[in-house]
Amino acid sequence: MQEKADAVMGGPGVPAGTYREPVHKLRAKLIQCNNCGLIKQLSDENWNDYELWYKTKLKGHSLWAVNEEVLDYMIEWFSQKILKPYDEFERSVVETYPKWMITNKDKTLKKLIKLKQNIT
Repeated sequence: MQEKADAVMGGPGVPAGTYREPVHKLRAKLIQCNNCGLIKQLSDENWNDYELWYKTKLKGHSLWAVNEEVLDYMIEWFSQKILKPYDEFERSVVETYPKWMITNKDKTLKKLIKLKQNIT
């Protein structure tokens, strides 16, 4: 049976869990499951054995969130009429969103909401 777990993302020189994945080959470094208690450190050999739970495609790109909290934040942010970060921390998160997400705001929001509906 498949259950969802949180992934701690990482890559060389990249803030954890950002959309700079294509440039820096961001990948899961640690898998944690609050349901069964699994904690697994991933190596360069087995990091690709796991798939992100909150992931879909949009215009040929991967649209993803590392966990439900980030998914909720993305839905809230893309729901705004004027897209602007709230504070310095959120600014650093939002600045990593690629142009294809921003220019397809409505489609991005619909995909994020669909991801949320699939988990509840």
